[in-house]
Amino acid sequence: MRLQELYGIMTADAFEEDKKRCSDAGMDGHIAKPIDINEIFEVLGRVCFSGKADL
Repeated sequence: MRLQELYGIMTADAFEEDKKRCSDAGMDGHIAKPIDINEIFEVLGRVCFSGKADL
């Protein structure tokens, strides 16, 4: 199995256009503040097991 690099960002920007900009820039996931630990694990799970989070 080959490991791949994952790119993500945590930001205060939570609008759909912000998520799209992150996706267009090659980010694998987007988590907006305030931090929700369950959301972090959910996004990491999607990215790690499917290759890309749904932005």
